[in-house]
Amino acid sequence: MPGLERLLSPDEIADATGLHYQSVLDFIRRGDLRALKIGNRWKIRPEDYEAWLESKRTAPRAPVQRSDRTARLEAMRARSSGPGSVARLAAIERTGR
Repeated sequence: MPGLERLLSPDEIADATGLHYQSVLDFIRRGDLRALKIGNRWKIRPEDYEAWLESKRTAPRAPVQRSDRTARLEAMRARSSGPGSVARLAAIERTGR
């Protein structure tokens, strides 16, 4: 019949997304993923699956700018590490400070 489409099962959605089957059922029960209940089985229309996937898409984020404080902390860490730092710690332990 024209206009009929293949319906997807929660198991197929789980396989396609890498989610657990129970997680897909939870999305359906919460109303996040639209589905049809036919008898005792859930079926999902492909366009409802695509709309659900699209709703989960996040917007691209701008790169995070390092603050001056972060740059200073990184410089301090770089200066305090290195070949002499272990020797300095050993000297402090020997003097008991």
